[in-house]
Amino acid sequence: MKIGKFSLFLMTKYLRHSDNKVMRDWPSIDTYRHRVDVDASGDGDFFHQFDIYYANEGTYNGDTIIDIHGGAYIYGDRKNNFGFARVFLEKGYHVVLLDYPHNRGKRDCLDQVAVLAKQLSYLYEHAAELGLNKNRFFLYGDSAGGHYALLLAELASNPEFQRQIGVNLPEISFLAVGLSCPVYNFRRTAHAPLLSKRGRDYMYGKRWNEESFVSALDASQHLEGLKTPVILSSCYNDFLKQESIDLDADAKSLGLDLEFHFLETKDKKVGHVHNVMHPELGESEQINEYVHRFFQAKKA
Repeated sequence: MKIGKFSLFLMTKYLRHSDNKVMRDWPSIDTYRHRVDVDASGDGDFFHQFDIYYANEGTYNGDTIIDIHGGAYIYGDRKNNFGFARVFLEKGYHVVLLDYPHNRGKRDCLDQVAVLAKQLSYLYEHAAELGLNKNRFFLYGDSAGGHYALLLAELASNPEFQRQIGVNLPEISFLAVGLSCPVYNFRRTAHAPLLSKRGRDYMYGKRWNEESFVSALDASQHLEGLKTPVILSSCYNDFLKQESIDLDADAKSLGLDLEFHFLETKDKKVGHVHNVMHPELGESEQINEYVHRFFQAKKA
């Protein structure tokens, strides 16, 4: 039996309940200086806004991590990733949490990319007034957010790719990009037999079967032009682990700068995007420290 629209809707309800329980234990955002709900589009839409958290005085290292949350393209928002942001705030980074509207049959993945590109453009153009160094940006994403982080890094590396799909970015560049359990081969993902047609419409948008749409969003087709170093992580219990394995293999064949960390443990707690959703785990601390070291090495 294939997964349809209603099943996906129920899944998001369950995830919201589960995340709310975790978020209740987080400290107040007032622990850090912050600017939340910065409206990149000026239209008041919650999902067109982003949040900035600033490392405490005396610990700031001059760098900014720009993070894109996951959620299967239909769930989650920037507020869910404050727990992850805290890890890197304590390591001395300012952290920006981007956002994008859910698909749910009303829009599609290219619409989400356009929203994220507009937020990146706003960040770049207003970096000084926001207290950020636009020459010291790192990009990070998990799951669907990892898909978008990689795709946006590819777009930033390739102005012709931007023109092809109608997404405009300024002369923004990233010192490195970090990916946790990302979607990589969008063609394979969008055509996976697990979902019904209505389920695909709900998750990806109604253009999921159009060649130009799939090609534009398939990060595997644009990897060759990537100029940004990548650190990638996955694990045995990551249901998308083949995506990371294939990305690592393709990057090696192209001679790209990619560091891959795969955890073999079968501990069920160490699963999909564990370092984002459960940063308190020892394995998550290990991965996040690898990310920190990789990012710092790319500043030279």
